[in-house]
Amino acid sequence: MAKVIREAIDAHLRAQCPKPGQEWFWSELWQVAEHEAKSDPAENRTEHCASDADFFASLE
Repeated sequence: MAKVIREAIDAHLRAQCPKPGQEWFWSELWQVAEHEAKSDPAENRTEHCASDADFFASLE
């Protein structure tokens, strides 16, 4: 149900004129990336780093 509501809200917002300079956010490519990022925690595609050092080490 939450997915249906989110899709309805997204469709409504896309129908509105974006504010000048924010057109990029509503591009199809960006919206695909937004939805993928929002699903990352549920799909266990996140990583917790306890410190900055741990974060930088995870990038190597």
